[in-house]
Amino acid sequence: MIDTLTPLLVRFAARAQDKAAPLTAIGEVMVSSTQRTFELQGRPARWKSLSGATLLARAGGKSRAFTKRARKSGNLRSGGLTKKARKTMVNAKILIDRGNLLRSVSSRVSGGSVEWGTNSIYAAIHNFGGMAGRDKETIIPARQFVHEPFADDWQTIEGILTDWLGLEA
Repeated sequence: MIDTLTPLLVRFAARAQDKAAPLTAIGEVMVSSTQRTFELQGRPARWKSLSGATLLARAGGKSRAFTKRARKSGNLRSGGLTKKARKTMVNAKILIDRGNLLRSVSSRVSGGSVEWGTNSIYAAIHNFGGMAGRDKETIIPARQFVHEPFADDWQTIEGILTDWLGLEA
């Protein structure tokens, strides 16, 4: 019996020394899972909607978002928003303005572990919520985007480890 197990244990020990490949693959799964949370605009529930002020700022603020008639009169109802501003506001994605936060999500393998997340200076305030702005008077709601994996991601991770260890599923 020991003669049968020895080659298997030697092969297993050799594979266990090189963890970089499976950890890199697991990191890619985690980045993909986080990106999917952005696409869904939150999970398990949808993130809190953007404020009117944020929507207006994205649409160009007072300088470009209002029609000439509305700017002149100071009354939004007199001329309303420009067509472009309305389209921008309707299509606005939560936590995705220019896409910098989403693109900053990455993973790295170090030693025997994998980490994923972001190095964006805006990540923590958006993930956990809090007070922001010059005088800390703006409330940013928590919109958690760093989560544990989706259920199907756990299955993918299990498959990565099973393949790496040379085990039958």
